[in-house]
Amino acid sequence: MGNMSPTCFQFSSQSSASRPDLGGLDAIDLNDDEIRNQRQCSTPLWQWEEDEMLISAWLNISTDPIAGTDQKSDTFWNRINNYCEEHNPAMKRGTIATKKRWYKFSKAVA
Repeated sequence: MGNMSPTCFQFSSQSSASRPDLGGLDAIDLNDDEIRNQRQCSTPLWQWEEDEMLISAWLNISTDPIAGTDQKSDTFWNRINNYCEEHNPAMKRGTIATKKRWYKFSKAVA
């Protein structure tokens, strides 16, 4: 079969002023939700760099030819969260927070 390695999708670090044009996605505020007033003060809002890392992790983990699609949901999201923490040690989000954030992405672009 040869040497098969997963394709890595990387995003360069960019300040919020130099974000890429995402065809209107830039206008969607994923930190704005109906329960903002109920949010705990100690929970920081997601930063652009964390969103980029989450997208990169999802693309890399979901296209991994070795693990394939035979992963349980918990295993899949744990792998995504571990990828994020490994490639961005400052990102200290839990697996559930990571999963919820991804669902906000999918809901916003659907």
